[in-house]
Amino acid sequence: MEHTKEATFIKIGVAGAQGRMGQRVIVLSQLDFATKPKPRSQVIGALIRPGSLTENAFTDRHINDLCLVDDQDKAFRDVEVIIDFTTPTGALENTQYAAENGKAIVIGTTGFTDSQMASIKMLAKKIPILVAPNMAIGVTLILEMLEVFGGILNHFYDTRIIESHHRRKKDSPSGTAIAMAGKMPTEVPIYSFRSGGIIGDHTIIFTGEEEVIEIKHRAISRDLFARGALAAAECLVKMKPGMYTMQNLLNNNSTKGV
Repeated sequence: MEHTKEATFIKIGVAGAQGRMGQRVIVLSQLDFATKPKPRSQVIGALIRPGSLTENAFTDRHINDLCLVDDQDKAFRDVEVIIDFTTPTGALENTQYAAENGKAIVIGTTGFTDSQMASIKMLAKKIPILVAPNMAIGVTLILEMLEVFGGILNHFYDTRIIESHHRRKKDSPSGTAIAMAGKMPTEVPIYSFRSGGIIGDHTIIFTGEEEVIEIKHRAISRDLFARGALAAAECLVKMKPGMYTMQNLLNNNSTKGV
């Protein structure tokens, strides 16, 4: 993709460019690059799964003027950071490529096995890796809140988590619900629902004898996660090798602006 901006920008590659999230990351990046006087980043590489163009009824091998390719090196050779919205197997392969080639990687994919996550943590010794089941700032703030108050509330109230997503979401419970439950000192039941086109609803309910406290997050657009992924990529590329969360990046940039 040609560019005319004089300012230096971070070069991003997207894995899973044929998916709903990958497409939104690319389109929003292109919009920002075209309209902002000093864009921070631009998606310059887009990786697809072999055969996925015809499966998803693309009319050509492009999203606007960005060429879609099915070869890792062609897609990511010139990028500094990769954003992955694929599958657990695909994400691990892309993380291995990133580690071998000195690229940071933001992973929005969920559903990893313990073994796969252990492999990713090993690769984080070489490069900065962010694994985030949810890249919404609102969810990140809720996780921060639960770290402070979750244990206290969980001690005095019956606690449960309810999450709902679209019928095509494969993993259940969601990675976000698991992350929320992980902030509690005791095991918390999670109730999962898959229906229609729900983008993502998460509610933590603390029930006492005389009151009920609810903390709720509802996503109303996938652009929420796409913008979060772009912001995460722009921050992560400056970090040292290691495993990071959205909380780490938000805290690191709270006084600088994400």
